[in-house]
Amino acid sequence: MRTTDPKQGVINTLTDSNPSMKREERGMLAKTESIVFLKEKNYQNTYAYVVRYTSTTYQQWYDTSYVIQNADGSFTIQSGAYCKAEDSSLANKDLQMIRTYLPQIRISAGGEKPAVEAIAQNEPMSEKIIQETMEDNLAKHTLRIGSSSIKRVFPENAPNYRFLVGYLTANRHDVASIRMIPRVGSVEEDEVEENIVLFLSQFSPPITFEFYGPSHTLIATQIWNI
Repeated sequence: MRTTDPKQGVINTLTDSNPSMKREERGMLAKTESIVFLKEKNYQNTYAYVVRYTSTTYQQWYDTSYVIQNADGSFTIQSGAYCKAEDSSLANKDLQMIRTYLPQIRISAGGEKPAVEAIAQNEPMSEKIIQETMEDNLAKHTLRIGSSSIKRVFPENAPNYRFLVGYLTANRHDVASIRMIPRVGSVEEDEVEENIVLFLSQFSPPITFEFYGPSHTLIATQIWNI
């Protein structure tokens, strides 16, 4: 789905009632007036947004969208991750047993190299769903990887910008920001909003996350490797 504004593209996708998208079937069709943009990042024609919204079935969701700008100036949503709000603080049970006294984050990541040339094709949009958990026929937490009807051509030196969204379980700690230190890539830090952090950068795991309090005192660290 192409638009002339990246945020409008996100809104259009979340409110798309086309049966082929199955958003209403999964309880994920957004009420337009409920959509709130919580976080946004952009670098070199790539954008990432985290939004909170209420679905037509009155469930609250968090959605992260990865958007690219095409050669003609339009924008296309390429991939993303979504999570029911009530499940956002859940983490790996084994990890929780070990770290119940420390903050931790649950990670979803995705993205790809930005396009330098886009050619329209006649193939319909498709979507691959992985890591989906269902309850009462409704999606609880899903990482989605979408493909579009756009053929993209990348230069060999195109930067590999990816998004990474983290859902914080503070475990009674006052966590104000989280720093991301990848094995390869730049060190970045993001403020916590509604227990969420968002990064958009070139990185390779493993990644060390550092949790900081309001006075920027280090509270804890966590290693993530996909």
